[in-house]
Amino acid sequence: MKNSIKCDRNTSLDAVCGLFIIYMIIGHAFQWANIKDDDLQVILNSVFYMFMAWFFFKSGMYHRETTPIVATRKYAKKLLLPWLIYGSIGECLYWITCYQNGTLSWKPLIAYPIKDIIFQGTMGGNLPLWFLLSLFCVKIIVSYCDKYEIKHIYVLILCLILSGGGTIAMTNKAPIPYTIFNVPLGISYYIAGYKLKEVQYNRYVFTISLIIYVLLSTLIPSFVDFRSDRTIRGYWIIFIISSTAGIIVINNVFKLKIFQLPELCSIGLNSISYYCFHWINFYIVFILSKTNSSGSPNYDLLYKLVIGSILVLPILAYFRTLLIKK
Repeated sequence: MKNSIKCDRNTSLDAVCGLFIIYMIIGHAFQWANIKDDDLQVILNSVFYMFMAWFFFKSGMYHRETTPIVATRKYAKKLLLPWLIYGSIGECLYWITCYQNGTLSWKPLIAYPIKDIIFQGTMGGNLPLWFLLSLFCVKIIVSYCDKYEIKHIYVLILCLILSGGGTIAMTNKAPIPYTIFNVPLGISYYIAGYKLKEVQYNRYVFTISLIIYVLLSTLIPSFVDFRSDRTIRGYWIIFIISSTAGIIVINNVFKLKIFQLPELCSIGLNSISYYCFHWINFYIVFILSKTNSSGSPNYDLLYKLVIGSILVLPILAYFRTLLIKK
């Protein structure tokens, strides 16, 4: 990870990434504070609902054909290693909260981590890291498709069918590992990013996407929990269409220099650090403040989590950068 932004980088994507990382952290802070339907929360969710799909789409924009062996070695280090390290740290902090609450037993120590990895794609101590495992699977599967020259359009159609069936299963609360369905869903956006990486910036494509995004978001608002592939609101297929249109819109809007703020670009450039650390930082704030999990809205905790993130995460990202350099 670099400290400075290279001139040949697409800083517009760095800025979008930074924006979505901030949105994600705020959303998770609301979740930790047991706050639902706050006005700010509702507005942000209605505009940026495509954020998780964007990360797969953006990764697809940088897709390069390579052998499965090379891809496995490269992304095991880049994705699976942080998944294991920061997941383990988060799990240890989760055990501390169990100890504080007097609920520490063999289940949180042994049974829960295994169950969480199988069904949620990561240890419960750092739930957001499911994305790293799923993205790893996406990249490896696509590399095999390239190796055997399977046309991407066929892969896209198959993955849409699988993930479409997944939302039905998950909406009916079927006990199926999330990874089985969020990986095909991720592949769909990954391939879309690869195929549309240049076309998306065509003015006509942008205009059509803007119309679709505004109309569907307003008239038929639909949201899918990407991790579980469960339809939370509206219709799954509408979410697929509107979120893809929304991705194209925001990628075009952020081509304007006025939106490429240095702060956003810096966060986007170091997104993996913010992504891996923020849940850990939440646990630290939670432990130090000795907060009780009452289940009721806790704005005091929300403010602590947000302020703690602003103060701590840039420092942790900086030191992680130094460590990687060495």
